[in-house]
Amino acid sequence: MAKQFDYRLLITVGTNNAFTLTTVLSAPRQCLPADVLAACQNTRITAESSETPRHFSIFATYVISEYFALAHRTGLYNRQRGLWEAVGRVVEVRVKRPQFGIFNKVNAPFVDFSFLDSKGQTLIFASLLDEVGSESKYETDSGLKKYVEDAIKRAEKEKKRGAPLAGLFLGLPNPMSKTVLDMVARQTGATDPVARYESMLPDPLSVPLNLIGFSWIGDGSGRMRVQFSHPQLKGFSEASTLVEVN
Repeated sequence: MAKQFDYRLLITVGTNNAFTLTTVLSAPRQCLPADVLAACQNTRITAESSETPRHFSIFATYVISEYFALAHRTGLYNRQRGLWEAVGRVVEVRVKRPQFGIFNKVNAPFVDFSFLDSKGQTLIFASLLDEVGSESKYETDSGLKKYVEDAIKRAEKEKKRGAPLAGLFLGLPNPMSKTVLDMVARQTGATDPVARYESMLPDPLSVPLNLIGFSWIGDGSGRMRVQFSHPQLKGFSEASTLVEVN
């Protein structure tokens, strides 16, 4: 039987009597940004193995904490309500690097993340592309487009298997390819002033697609700077500022 995952991250609550993501979900309009920040800081994301690459935890942390707070602060949660609420129900993240080939297996230059609820159902699918080198087929705009298209197809397979998917996050290197941004904008109805923030993929997925840009910090620590790149939240400069997730 094929291995189901390579790494696992566990989501727990630090202090039970403090704000939690569940607290925020129960009354989002009554919560101040400081309350949401406290809830995110009270959320612990722990790698099951010490061998888990640090940037896997950083990417998962961005989805669980940074996106959750950003969506509340900017009002994006009103347009991506199902996805935002799904974040608060995640208890585990499984990370797997797919392999290509039948006889001679070759590791893919990306990893996939499955964000699971307490029933073991995949609520959120995400994929993170490795740092793109000159030898990578994903170095070009056409290669990056194929990466996005293939990731969407893998998410479709998850849904066909019965996963109650609420949304997708794809991580690509900064600066984000304009070709990719334009392609995703067309797919998600970005010309519509309301639908652009919903960023909804067409059937059969019919869930939001968010793009996350990243750049590596060149100190050998495996850290990244992470940026919410799509949908573009005009009028909110914080949303387009590089954020270092420690």
